[in-house]
Amino acid sequence: MANLVDELLRVNPDKLEELQTTTYKSHRLARLLGWEEPVEVTLQELPPDRLTYLSSLATDRNGDVEQSKTMEAAYTIVAESCISPDLTDKELKAHFNVDLPVDLARKLFGLECSTMTKMITDLSMPDDEEDTIKN
Repeated sequence: MANLVDELLRVNPDKLEELQTTTYKSHRLARLLGWEEPVEVTLQELPPDRLTYLSSLATDRNGDVEQSKTMEAAYTIVAESCISPDLTDKELKAHFNVDLPVDLARKLFGLECSTMTKMITDLSMPDDEEDTIKN
């Protein structure tokens, strides 16, 4: 096996800034639009520090999850991660009579934001569990 340092020196540092995307199939948007097939929504990975901060919005001072705040955190994560449709679009927000992307996420996706948040979180996780530390 090649020296890891040598291999890392061959990597383009810009690759560290590339964020992965995934597609969520929204049944709620399909119903809203009157479509038979689910609507594809494109979600983008959030940087780890931002995702950690947004996830912490659902916790109390002791770090315990407050169920009453979990959906608000999910709406916020989806609002920041959703790239199609663009929830920051001024015309789209005006059409649905909201000022903030988080409110548009709430209106358009509702409880689907919970599943979408899990998908966004999974983008940042390793593909396999062999990396876990063994004692």
